[in-house]
Amino acid sequence: MNAFNSTPRVLLDCREWIPCMRLAIRGAVSLAVGALAVLADGTAMVDRVAPILLFVLFITVVTEPATEVSIFR
Repeated sequence: MNAFNSTPRVLLDCREWIPCMRLAIRGAVSLAVGALAVLADGTAMVDRVAPILLFVLFITVVTEPATEVSIFR
C-alpha cells in the first residue's frame, strides 16, 4: 500500500495493548514490593544514624556562638 491509499492505523489495537497493560501492572507491583523492602531497611538505618546526626547538629549549634565569643582561639 502506498501512503495515499493507506487507512489510518490505530497505534495499538485491543490484542496489542492488553499484554502491555499486564506488563505495566506487573512492573508496578514489583516496584511497590521493592519500595516496601527499602522502607523497612530505611527505618532501621534512620534508627541507627539519627543519634549521630543529632550530635553533629548540636555541636554545630554550640560552636557558632562559641566562635563569636572567641572561645576557640
